[in-house]
Amino acid sequence: MNKAIGALVLTFLLMPATSFGQLATLDRQGPDSIALIQLDTVLDTRFDELERYNRLDLYGQYVIGEVGAYANVPIGWTEVHLGDDQFVIGNVEVGAVYAMDLPTLSVTLHGGVLLPTLSETVQRPLVSLGRLTDTGAFVENTMALRFGGIVRINAGILFAQADLGLDYAIGDVPEAIGEDMILRVNGALGVGMPFFDIALESANRGRIGQRGPATVAGLFQHTVALTAIGKFAVVNPYASFLIPVDEETRGEDWNVTLGVQIGLL
Repeated sequence: MNKAIGALVLTFLLMPATSFGQLATLDRQGPDSIALIQLDTVLDTRFDELERYNRLDLYGQYVIGEVGAYANVPIGWTEVHLGDDQFVIGNVEVGAVYAMDLPTLSVTLHGGVLLPTLSETVQRPLVSLGRLTDTGAFVENTMALRFGGIVRINAGILFAQADLGLDYAIGDVPEAIGEDMILRVNGALGVGMPFFDIALESANRGRIGQRGPATVAGLFQHTVALTAIGKFAVVNPYASFLIPVDEETRGEDWNVTLGVQIGLL
């Protein structure tokens, strides 16, 4: 009897899902209630010894009908050969979601606030490379409003996602950062299989507002990633390999992502 129940539970967990799973670098909000853990590790090869910059995101979202709420807790730590290693809790983000889910199309609107909970300054560009459009999670002494829209399309074995968002800093912005308004433009195109998906992702952020001389307005940053997603009914593991496109980091920094998304019934 116990074996039969165990086999039934395992079969349910490993049933193929009907929609594509979590993408590594794009926005996470959507029409489903989920819990998600994602680990990003940047491998920095600019020095004689390999250095690692890690980011762990604990994300949760609960949706009733078309309305829901979400929260994300980012954690960062570094492994360097010069200087001291760091371990920090980043800026926590909380917000609300409105999602319309149709058979081949879903549209999600989300708005939230980034709270200034960062415990100490950390190597923000490298710790956040895997989540380029979430770099505000590791900006010190900063609170920001975050707004965005997400469109997901399923067309046979093909799927696509497009994100458009805006971040606006509230109050003083650290002089070393200088930016007070960030435009986020992301996209992905993939092929869906019964038990896994393959997707090519592009994440892009641009500084369209600034305070102080530290930032050049209009500066954009870009990454591309190849992601494989295990697509099951409840548990969806995924892995991604990311490279930066910009000249100052291209060929020197690499990001490896491992994550798991768990559907909440």
